[in-house]
Amino acid sequence: MNKPYNKPDLNAPRFRPTRTTVLNRKLYEEFLEKYPKYSHVTLAEFKKIIVTFNEELYKGIINNRDGVELPESLGFIFLGTCKSPKKRNVDIVKSIESGVEVVHQNWDSDNNLLKIFYTNHTSKYPLQNKQVWSFKAVKKFRQAASVAYKEN
Repeated sequence: MNKPYNKPDLNAPRFRPTRTTVLNRKLYEEFLEKYPKYSHVTLAEFKKIIVTFNEELYKGIINNRDGVELPESLGFIFLGTCKSPKKRNVDIVKSIESGVEVVHQNWDSDNNLLKIFYTNHTSKYPLQNKQVWSFKAVKKFRQAASVAYKEN
C-alpha cells in the first residue's frame, strides 16, 4: 500500500550555507607573485585555463574505469558501483504529481548506484593530515558521470 506524499512548503525558511570560491582574484595575484613570467595572462584567461584542466580531468576519470591520479600526488579519483541503499530513495517530482510516495528504482543501471570515490591512502608521498582532505564533484562532473554510467 502506497502512503500519501505531503507536498513540501516552498515558502518555509531555508538554511543556506556560505560558500567560498577558491578561484578568485586573490589566488590570481598570488599566482602572479610566485610566477611573474606569466604576468601577461589575464584573470579571465587564468580562470579559463583552470576550468579547462578540470574538465579534461573529469573526462579522463569517466573514460578510464580505474580513475586518475591527481597532480602532485594528491590522491586518486575513480568511479565505482555500489548496491542500492537500504533507505527509501523518494522521487520527489513524481510523488508531487501523483500525490503518493514514489520510490526511485534506478532501472537504467540495474538498481545499482554510481559513486565517485576519492582516496589519498595510496599516494606516493605521505600527506600531513590526510584524513582532513576531501573531494566534492561539481554538478557538470556528476551529470556527465551519470550519463556515462547509464550507457556503460
